[in-house]
Amino acid sequence: ARLGVVVDGLKRIIDEYRPSLLGLETAFVRRDAPQAGLSLGKVLGVILLTAHQNKLDILEISPRQAKETLTGYGNASKEQIGRAVAKSLADAAAVALTAASIVATLRKK
Repeated sequence: ARLGVVVDGLKRIIDEYRPSLLGLETAFVRRDAPQAGLSLGKVLGVILLTAHQNKLDILEISPRQAKETLTGYGNASKEQIGRAVAKSLADAAAVALTAASIVATLRKK
């Protein structure tokens, strides 16, 4: 039942946004938590199958690669990643809001 929830949710996202690419973090299993690895494998399996059925390209990204891309440092802490993401989102929001303001001003003319 839980896997069905994952599949249904992913299908809704795919139907609404029509992505061409699915990016996901490469999985790893801790030796002291093999059951968690089995559960993760099941979830990844249904995600990958759903992506394949919807003809999405799949890009697996290592945690180190994601950290390095965001912060410039492959061993960045969660706090450093959080700051980098917040800055990136703030910059993107600033650009979007500025663009909206410019368009609104131009429409008034």
